Amino acid sequence: IVHKRNEIFLDAVERLHCLIGADSSVLQCQINGVFMIRCYLSGMPEVRLIFNNKILEAAEDAKCHQCVRLGCADLKMSFLPPDGDFELFRYRLSIFKKPPLMVTTTIGPGLNNEETEYLLHAKPLFRTGLEAHSVEVWMPVPERASCLHFSSSAGSVDYDAEKQRLVWRMKRLRGLQEEVLSARIKLPALQNLQLHVNNPVLEVSYEVMGFLASGLQVRSVKTIEKGEYQALQHVQYRTQVSGAKFRVPLR
Repeated sequence: IVHKRNEIFLDAVERLHCLIGADSSVLQCQINGVFMIRCYLSGMPEVRLIFNNKILEAAEDAKCHQCVRLGCADLKMSFLPPDGDFELFRYRLSIFKKPPLMVTTTIGPGLNNEETEYLLHAKPLFRTGLEAHSVEVWMPVPERASCLHFSSSAGSVDYDAEKQRLVWRMKRLRGLQEEVLSARIKLPALQNLQLHVNNPVLEVSYEVMGFLASGLQVRSVKTIEKGEYQALQHVQYRTQVSGAKFRVPLR
């Protein structure tokens, strides 16, 4: 096989599922990752990946393509790639420190004794220069709430009456940039000021390009073949979060 231009594309995607406690501790976590390859390399070169840490050695249910010769030993992976698109390897991780986007809730009195004010703080923990896209935060609202007033420092907030929740949407959220949603809810007399009696949770969805939740990175991609051989390498990272859960504290 001969290509006019030798290129290899690596697309790494991690999907994060987690439950975060009201004190911001990680209660449950699972990362499902996959590395996809698009290969246009002349001949039969060997490709070597060098990773930044040994986290893959702790992976559960890791599965590699049959072309892999050396899998994740001493931060390295070696393989003889077939031409075209294929899945290089997939893995599952339970090792996790903090979610890329942290959402915390504080609860206090509203303008009168019948109101409760909820402040939702959304802050990305990844570095500046990166952005979370298509951010959505869903906040449950008590069924008998008779009055709602809400505003946010960024994006838009809507009330979904059918699902009894506020929906906070932001097109993008920059690294380390905190935004706040304020919601005042008027509840019937004697009703608990908690959102729900059974472990109320916020749900959060978003995507971050150029970042993997596990912290995994490919330090280098080397293409090895006899003679003079040059190949362009393209590496892309992406973290997808759908329905991450954050518990709301008791008042």
